[in-house]
Amino acid sequence: MYFKVDEQEVFDEQDLDDLVPYVGHPGIMLYHHSICYFEPNQDFAMEMKDPGTYHPTDLQWRLEGCLVQVGPYPYLVIRRLPNWGWKLENQHVVLKRRDTRYHEEVKH
Repeated sequence: MYFKVDEQEVFDEQDLDDLVPYVGHPGIMLYHHSICYFEPNQDFAMEMKDPGTYHPTDLQWRLEGCLVQVGPYPYLVIRRLPNWGWKLENQHVVLKRRDTRYHEEVKH
């Protein structure tokens, strides 16, 4: 999961080492926060990049059409990417995943 950071809110030059530009979104930087898992039992789990970082646990996810909601957070819009991966995004975060299983099946 990447948190969206307004470029103007970055005050420390060292923080820039952890940020990458969000291509196609001028002024927005991305901070890699964690790896997320949407479990089949509706659990939402996270593997934090920085073990000292806090994020609520015991979150559940639910699907509504082309939207997914994690806990009380704003809905994520689901989009298919040209590389057959997935992009889930709301005003605060971006999650991306390439579906490698699909590519393996196509190769055979």
